[in-house]
Amino acid sequence: MKFQCFLLLILIARSWSLKCYLNGIEQKCISPLDTCAKIVGKINDKEIKYASCFQKSLCNTDSVKKYFSQMETYKGFSISEFSCCSKDLCNNGSIMINK
Repeated sequence: MKFQCFLLLILIARSWSLKCYLNGIEQKCISPLDTCAKIVGKINDKEIKYASCFQKSLCNTDSVKKYFSQMETYKGFSISEFSCCSKDLCNNGSIMINK
């Protein structure tokens, strides 16, 4: 019985993933050092909602702006709402670590 519990614990630990949800978008983070970033912004007056995984140390507005500025698809993207989360659901009862 102890061996089975130990084996189950190992399987749970190995399958760790933080899930970021925002309006049907799901991203799975692959490291416990990641956090979930919830980003809302505009491109040419069209609202864009986005959820992604970022390293906790990089989950700040400046790093996120730099990330989007390097993507051709998001040229001209302006962030209107931004937050990092320490739990799975960015938009549902999560703890914000910065805004």
